[in-house]
Amino acid sequence: MIKIQEVLPNPAGADKDGEYIILVNQASSSVSLSGWALRDKSGKMFRLDGYELPAGEGLKFMYSVTKITLNNSDEVVELLNSAGEVEDAISYTAAVAEDQPVLQAAALSEEVRAQLFDELAGPGKSVDQATGIYSGQFWLILVLAGVVLANLAMYIFKNAKKP
Repeated sequence: MIKIQEVLPNPAGADKDGEYIILVNQASSSVSLSGWALRDKSGKMFRLDGYELPAGEGLKFMYSVTKITLNNSDEVVELLNSAGEVEDAISYTAAVAEDQPVLQAAALSEEVRAQLFDELAGPGKSVDQATGIYSGQFWLILVLAGVVLANLAMYIFKNAKKP
């Protein structure tokens, strides 16, 4: 399974000197990329004919090779398979800080994801537990906000009836 792991749309210095797209092969065997392509939001394409991606490895495609200019905000990069179907995509809307890659969490191995989320989860917790912590906090805040708003609405309603 070939995935887009990350893109760097806003490198330090001239964009054309440092922009890149990284593909990874999560399959257990090598994959020929003949017939595959990368495409950006504007429709600019780069054909991957002649490239092969070994199992468990990645390929970095610099702007100098692809000639795909990545927007610093509001961009979509798609990976098209040999049938012309979107195999994977990465997108971002907010402006990307200089020299900060945009990562595709789904394209990362469980080991790498665990390292990324380790600080969030704390020792001995899984990636799912790490993301669940923040998900749980979101729902707690949402419920508390609802209770506060309901109490405020009742207070206003009670006081509005009095002459």
